[in-house]
Amino acid sequence: MVKGSSKVDLSEPIKKIIAQIDELAEKKFPLDETFAVLTQLDCTVSDLEPYVFYAIDCYTRNLVHRAATYELMLLCWMPGQKTPIHGHEGEKCWMRVIEGSLQAINYSKVSSEGGFLLKPDELVPLEAGSVNG
Repeated sequence: MVKGSSKVDLSEPIKKIIAQIDELAEKKFPLDETFAVLTQLDCTVSDLEPYVFYAIDCYTRNLVHRAATYELMLLCWMPGQKTPIHGHEGEKCWMRVIEGSLQAINYSKVSSEGGFLLKPDELVPLEAGSVNG
């Protein structure tokens, strides 16, 4: 589920974040610089309030800003909710925890008869302020 509205007036902190990400996009998102910018983001839950939507049955993906080369989304999980195992098929993807904590599990493909299996590789605990990508 993706929610978002182009009718929301962007707050100054969100405009600043978009400007920083636009600069990273022009440079094709260099890893070290992208992690540094995301780690140092000055963003609070109140800055993101217009984009905070929860659902009882699953996590939500809430669109904050769409550009030609990236999407800025706010994902919201209630306690106990999970994201299905998925890949990004070569796309770059990062996340920063704004509030609360979560656990990410990275998987690797393992060959098997007739295809492959997914094997959990590592459990990554993430707290507020953590960046993962």
